[in-house]
Amino acid sequence: KKHDKEVIVDRNQLSEAMRRTCVMTNDKFNSVRLIFTSGTMKLLVVTPEVGEYEEEMAIEYVGDEVDIAFNPNFVLDVLRRIDTEKVCIVLKDGMSPGVIKPYTEAPVDNYINVIMPIRV
Repeated sequence: KKHDKEVIVDRNQLSEAMRRTCVMTNDKFNSVRLIFTSGTMKLLVVTPEVGEYEEEMAIEYVGDEVDIAFNPNFVLDVLRRIDTEKVCIVLKDGMSPGVIKPYTEAPVDNYINVIMPIRV
């Protein structure tokens, strides 16, 4: 209930970006940092043996900056099961679990995914 930061993003764009970040991860370093600022989301992967990857995409978000890391494979698992054009990511801060759900004009309460963050 205290998750007050709501991000709206295109599901296909996010899926493609997450797939690209997976290429830059390995078993030891398997996380992608998502940095949300007003109107923009930055995806950042740093893997010592592989290299670095950074991508920005436009989002619908107005609020304070939030920096959180997730396992990209877990995010992709969630996105594969959502069939709406856009998804809603609801966050509290960089240390609390996030919620990913379909985004429609009407409230969606029948399908919610909780995803745990990774400490970086």
